[in-house]
Amino acid sequence: MSDRDIQYQARRDQSGTWRIMDTWDEEIRSLDRTEEISDKLDGITLITEGQYLSIIKEATKSGYLASAALAEIQSLEAAVEELEDEKQRLTYENERLTSEVETPLDVPPQTYNPVPVPAQSSLSEEALIKLEIVKSLTGMAQGENLTGLL
Repeated sequence: MSDRDIQYQARRDQSGTWRIMDTWDEEIRSLDRTEEISDKLDGITLITEGQYLSIIKEATKSGYLASAALAEIQSLEAAVEELEDEKQRLTYENERLTSEVETPLDVPPQTYNPVPVPAQSSLSEEALIKLEIVKSLTGMAQGENLTGLL
């Protein structure tokens, strides 16, 4: 459980008991993430629902919740601003790449001259197959500007 930025994590179970874990506690830090965490560890604090509500009530009266909420809002606003900047950068990059893709290349159009096929099939099957092969090669040569291969 090492490498934690937040010192305390709280979880409420179905019975209303709150478990507050000190993630910086050495004993807890040494545990594997898959290990069960005992309530008896020094880094675990248990409070009942009533105790929790009492803390919230006092924190509200003292203004701590408002301060915490304001700090959280400011933190979230900073995160939103960073995400908006990233969105703007990605939008610009997307527009740039889209215009590159849509910009036609400066390649003159190729003309295609198909090989004429006799109307009558007076040619043998072997000759027709060879003719199809030559047509395919000619088409590839025209498409790839490889006319020197023929």
